Amino acid sequence: MSQKRAAEDARRRAFINVSLALRDAIEPVYCPSCGVFQPDMVQELRTKLGLSIDPNKYARERLVIPFRIAWQIAIAEDTPEAYRHFTEVWPSATGSVYAAKERIKFLTRLPLVAFTYKLAPLFATTVWVLILLIFLYFIFMTVRER
Repeated sequence: MSQKRAAEDARRRAFINVSLALRDAIEPVYCPSCGVFQPDMVQELRTKLGLSIDPNKYARERLVIPFRIAWQIAIAEDTPEAYRHFTEVWPSATGSVYAAKERIKFLTRLPLVAFTYKLAPLFATTVWVLILLIFLYFIFMTVRER
């Protein structure tokens, strides 16, 4: 009987916790007529995403350029600036904002990667030349000892 009661208590507590979470949850959604986020939503965006920007700065742009088009533009330009602009205009698109931030990290690291790839053949050639010189040195020393 106590296991049954414990299970029922756990179920009741889970239901209460979910109900409270849903009641207090704020899902940032901009106004479809003006594009502005309400103050509670602005605070939620800043808390959730760590943004120090004003999410309402690009309210009109949100109304003029649909989300999918804005994302396609960012992908087509494929620059850190394009992705940063996308995250400022569409801060509530959490999945895309995450993808944009990851792409920004990759693109800002890209010059270092490209530089490394340019140096790799030179480094490989240098190593092979050193190996060849060491091999020739040992051959020369062997012939010289005879």
